[in-house]
Amino acid sequence: AFRDARMVCLSLARFYNKTGKPDSAIYDARQSLTSAKKVSYNKSVFESAELLSRLYEAKHQPDSGFKYLKLSNVAKDSLYNASKSGEVENLTTNEFLRQSEILAAETAYQNRLRVYALISVLLIFLIAALLQWRYSRQRKKAYTLLQKQKEEIEAQKAQAQIEAALERVRGKAMAMRSSGDLNDTANTVFIELRKLGVDLVRC
Repeated sequence: AFRDARMVCLSLARFYNKTGKPDSAIYDARQSLTSAKKVSYNKSVFESAELLSRLYEAKHQPDSGFKYLKLSNVAKDSLYNASKSGEVENLTTNEFLRQSEILAAETAYQNRLRVYALISVLLIFLIAALLQWRYSRQRKKAYTLLQKQKEEIEAQKAQAQIEAALERVRGKAMAMRSSGDLNDTANTVFIELRKLGVDLVRC
């Protein structure tokens, strides 16, 4: 309501000023100024006081004109300071937001680096574990194969020793000419059995 009243009064004051009715213009300008002061609306205070200053100057009342000129200047300074304060506040807010965005971006980047580093470490351990498992498996296979080959060689060696022992016993038996040679042949059998690891007790 105050806003509407001061706007109507200020508009009427300007209208009366243009139509050559200074007293009516002064009346409505003062009404507008009073309404503006009540709500501390500096823009209307400035406009109303500035109009009153010109109206009183036109009526050759410099004291009143100067009075309203000073009032308009004070309101103008308040408007300028408020504008500058708003600009500074906006700049401060914008700078704060910019710094916050930079900090958030840096934090996100550092977090990504940590995640990548963790993934890299896990991959390295996984690869190392796979290589170790493969090496262990191959070593086990090689050991099993080596044991099998060793057992086969030992079996072949034992078979060869048995065949050699049999061949010697057979040769001794074939060389018998009398019953006296039987004892020598028996001794040869016992000797060959001991070589093969068989311990017998002779009667």
